[in-house]
Amino acid sequence: MIQWTPEEVRSVMEKVIERSTTDADFRKLCLENPKEAIKEFAEKEIPDNFDIKMIENKATVTIVLPDFKGAEG
Repeated sequence: MIQWTPEEVRSVMEKVIERSTTDADFRKLCLENPKEAIKEFAEKEIPDNFDIKMIENKATVTIVLPDFKGAEG
């Protein structure tokens, strides 16, 4: 498995986020196929089992819920 350092993740995501604010086609790619969008700036592969989702911020506040643990959790 290819390892990413925190610095690599931060650097790539800063570039992705910045471009997504000025390029409508790239923004659409981020929403539809985030791995392909990230590949445009990444020098490393993203593992197939690593799930990434980008969402459009259309709310006043966007809250990402933690993983569901179930009733016994």
